[in-house]
Amino acid sequence: MPEPFLLEQVAKLLMDTSGLSFYPTLFMLVTDVLDTLGDLVWERIKRKAEYDDDGNFLASLPERFDAVHVRTEARDTCRNWFAKIGGVRELLPRIYLELAILHCRLFLEGNLISNVERLTMMIRGVADPLASAYCRTYMVRCAQALLPSDSGFIITSLNDLCTLMRPIALGNESFYGSSEKRKFVVALLEPTIEWMMKCLFRSASQSEQKLDLITEKFGLPKSISKASNYPCVSMVLYYFLRELPSEAFPLVALDIPDLIEDCKDTSLDQVACHYDECYEYLEVADVYLDFILQHDMGSHLNMILDEISVRAEKNKFTEKEITCIESIMLKLVNHFTELEDLISCIHEPAEIQYLFQISRTLYDKMERSSFDNDQYDSLIARFIQLVDFGSDVEEHLNFLIDCRAAFGRTDQLLDTIIHSCNCLAVRAMKVAGNQSVGFVKACLAFTEVTVPAIMDDLRRINLSIETAEIALQHDLLSQTEGLIDVAIGSLDSLDPKSGCYSIFDAQRLASSIQCLCSFLIMVPVVTGDGICSFLRRLMDITNSMLWMTPTLRSRLLFAIVSVAATVSQRRLPYHLSFRLSSPLCVFSSFFYVIPPYYSSIQK
Repeated sequence: MPEPFLLEQVAKLLMDTSGLSFYPTLFMLVTDVLDTLGDLVWERIKRKAEYDDDGNFLASLPERFDAVHVRTEARDTCRNWFAKIGGVRELLPRIYLELAILHCRLFLEGNLISNVERLTMMIRGVADPLASAYCRTYMVRCAQALLPSDSGFIITSLNDLCTLMRPIALGNESFYGSSEKRKFVVALLEPTIEWMMKCLFRSASQSEQKLDLITEKFGLPKSISKASNYPCVSMVLYYFLRELPSEAFPLVALDIPDLIEDCKDTSLDQVACHYDECYEYLEVADVYLDFILQHDMGSHLNMILDEISVRAEKNKFTEKEITCIESIMLKLVNHFTELEDLISCIHEPAEIQYLFQISRTLYDKMERSSFDNDQYDSLIARFIQLVDFGSDVEEHLNFLIDCRAAFGRTDQLLDTIIHSCNCLAVRAMKVAGNQSVGFVKACLAFTEVTVPAIMDDLRRINLSIETAEIALQHDLLSQTEGLIDVAIGSLDSLDPKSGCYSIFDAQRLASSIQCLCSFLIMVPVVTGDGICSFLRRLMDITNSMLWMTPTLRSRLLFAIVSVAATVSQRRLPYHLSFRLSSPLCVFSSFFYVIPPYYSSIQK
């Protein structure tokens, strides 16, 4: 027989819950040793009952025997074992050891209910929720083998477990620190709840009276729940409803929604995560969202959005999933009066990714839908504008790169993406100054690749000018020249035969060229003929456009002549301030007084 001291040390291992992920494995190993102990003690006491001190066989004990038929020596040995266990100082090891030899109580007394109830009350002294839950699981396992028709101790154990879980599930328990750790603890407690609930209903279907007792303990029907103080946790309620026999549902169906409504803890989110199939999860999340929005449960909303985002990355949505997504989005939009309110509550990258997946789904469905595509474009564009990664500008640029890949077939969205990238470059310059040049170059490279994909020539001209202005602010002259060249090339590719250039478009064209001419005054081109090459190209393009009205051609030529006259002056009316260390600072001061330059202007 093993020494009681060694067995005590083994049971003490379950007092340490610091290794959370290893605790279930440790529980299985320790209880396996304790089960072996129980079998050895049982066999030793039974042998003393069936054999005398000399080893002579007396009589076999029947399968169901009374304590009065057991020899005194055997009963003394049994009492000695329980006395040794009672001397263990720590509560948790003492409970485990007594549970291991609980069936040996049959050698002393026939009624074990009082001992099981005593042990159930003793477990309440274990403060650690994880250790307490697994100890109750072992108690239910040992006690139900002896009392298969009794369920009172199981209900009491579940009741006590709810009391321990509620602060954790509500996020009020500081014992486990962070919310992620609390969620992990709830996940570890889940198998104990599931197993005890299975034990509770194992024989319930055989007794209608017993089934009524169980449902009453869980607050059903509602008329009884007012008298019941059962603090039900959503995960406990989930397994209760899953194991509840079908014949009991008609009796309590009307009261179940009220019972569910009383559960407002985070374990309900983990219950929803049990649905592995994407469509099943979206159906549950769609219904659950009504409850979340009704009670303004922001943390629960974040969990649901995170889970949907994870599933959106792993699975390709079918028509059924898209229908659920549209329902979820409609509820979110209806709940938040302004789209800004919806986006403002979303800061985590996972949540932004979720809305990005939703936007991509809507975008992919545009061609198949009878809904006005302009409204889709406007919603997606507004979403792109409102996304903000704070100081993490590189992550924001990666987001815009993903947007270009997802929404690259619509000019309006490409316009929004490019403008957002330009704003990001300006913001980086304001925050980091000269140290942002590398990031700004990355933004300009992104824009230079994206601008040619825009089909609308006027959009392409305006965005090229806007980006060139940002490049010049960072002394990036080669990028500035390239973007000016793109703008002039877009002007040369205008096709009036398409019939899309109205009077309003003509006004926009004139305004864009005037803006370009005003910008050319600030560009200190240091190669070739300076801005003269650009002015000559503008002049040639204007003269070659036979479709222009005389008024429009006059406005464009006047703008070109005004630029030539302005830059021929020795002092420019305005200029861009460069860094003193920049070579452009020198060129911008002396370029326009070089004699060859004046000859180029006169030509």
